[in-house]
Parts: sequence; structure tokens; C-alpha cells
Amino acid sequence: MPTLRASQLATASSTPTPPRAPEPKPLPQGESVTRALAVKVDDECIDRWREILYDDFFPGKRSEMTPEQLRRAVSTPSTVDYMASQVYARFPNIPRLERACLLAACPKWRWLYVFKDNSSPEAYHAPIDPEDIRAVKEFLGVKKQGAKWYQVVQHV
Repeated sequence: MPTLRASQLATASSTPTPPRAPEPKPLPQGESVTRALAVKVDDECIDRWREILYDDFFPGKRSEMTPEQLRRAVSTPSTVDYMASQVYARFPNIPRLERACLLAACPKWRWLYVFKDNSSPEAYHAPIDPEDIRAVKEFLGVKKQGAKWYQVVQHV
């Protein structure tokens, strides 16, 4: 069974991609972040994106796997990184952050999809349209919720 690591995401696809305009650069972020405007990404959502990722890189192979085999083959950090890259590819107005997904205790540990954070003035004051937030939430398939500010694990 193929196992996919985060370092393989950029090179694992055998389908050539057509040339496109250069992607916007991520916003400058400070060395640490403690709060983030985000939505919670639950385990069901991560599992659904894990399936999407695996199908994109290994078409037709997932039907041979159990959910547990899939979880062992594709890590959660690889999955949330892929999920964020797909958001950025689909929604050009969303501010680009190096730390697009973070962990928060709310009340149990959860992944968050981050729209902006307090690591720098640029990241904190990044303009974002509420309609873009709604569209990203729908695209990700997160449960019905509003984006809000969360306390996050200290990232350095």
C-alpha cells in the first residue's frame, strides 16, 4: 500500500499541470502565533479530505483500503496541508499563511483552518470578505459554524 508523506505532495502526482500565473506569496508572519481567526476542522472532515488526497495521487487504489489503512497511509498533517493548498488554489482572495492549519484545544484538540492570525500586523489585519469565509467553509465541508478567534498552541 503506498504511503504518502508531506514532502511528496508536490512531486507525487503523475498528471502534468498546465502552466499558470505565479501564486501569491504568503503574508509575512512573525515567529510565533497565539490566536487565530479560524474554523474547526473535525475528524470527519479530515477523513473526507484524506480520501480526496489519496484519490488525487493514487486514482482507483482507495477502494482496496479500509479506513484504518488509509489513516496509516496518509498522515493528518499531510491531509490538512493538502486541504489548505486546495483552498488557496480555488480561492485567490484568501490571505496566504504559512501556518494555514493549527491545533487548538477547544475543548479537545482540534485542527483549525486559519484565515488570519496575530503573528504579525500583516497577518492580523489581512482583509477577508465574509462571503469568502462562507465559500471556504462550504468547500472544506466543515460543520455549520462561524469563523472566530481561537487560542492556539504556541507555534515557533
